[in-house]
Amino acid sequence: MYAAQSYYFGRAMGDLNPIADALVSQLEEAGISDLPRLSLIGTGLSGTLAVPSLARRLGSLWGIIRKESSPHDSRLFVGAIEDRWIFVDDFVSSGETMRRVQDVVSGLRTDDGCRYPTTYLGRFEYETGSYGLLRMAE
Repeated sequence: MYAAQSYYFGRAMGDLNPIADALVSQLEEAGISDLPRLSLIGTGLSGTLAVPSLARRLGSLWGIIRKESSPHDSRLFVGAIEDRWIFVDDFVSSGETMRRVQDVVSGLRTDDGCRYPTTYLGRFEYETGSYGLLRMAE
């Protein structure tokens, strides 16, 4: 067997149950309920691995932001989004990735060309702290 895993993906390739439990607890502490109307949005390989599993545990929708369009699909957003969303990533360093994701989400349009109204609630960094840290938007 050949196996290659970077620590960079750490928890994204492991058991996400404790991380999901921590996210639910922190959302409750922040006063965020009605989780089916909350969307988790990620990007990159670690986001693609972690976000769908976390969203299923929460009963939430999820979406992935591609880093670039591909030959078979020019859309940068794949998935579903409700009116409230949280960016999920392993950690945030410079904030460049988070800003790119926010730009793509703010550019989403309905079928009739209107901007899709969403509210960014904050970010959840699942590699920060014991089982992740929720940082609410200011």
